[in-house]
Amino acid sequence: MLRSPQFRFYRGPLRVFASGNAVLGPRLGLVIGRRAIRRAHERNRLKRTAREVFRLNCQCLPPQDIVLQVRGPIHHRELKRRLEDAFKQMRSQTP
Repeated sequence: MLRSPQFRFYRGPLRVFASGNAVLGPRLGLVIGRRAIRRAHERNRLKRTAREVFRLNCQCLPPQDIVLQVRGPIHHRELKRRLEDAFKQMRSQTP
């Protein structure tokens, strides 16, 4: 899926990839590794933040598999803002 996504969004350490799926709604996958975020509680907070933003926006998103990848340090507020931007851009690109 990451080799040929239909949608790509790169902002700093955040990468969002999306590809169509046969399921009725969008699905979220998270890739936040220990190399990017050293402390487990920080990784868990980023994951909770990403899931919450996804939950609040999933009704407006097209049926796609969305993969969120964090490749470096990022604050949870910055992640929330950039992820909302990615979802807004994703909604505008779908017919």
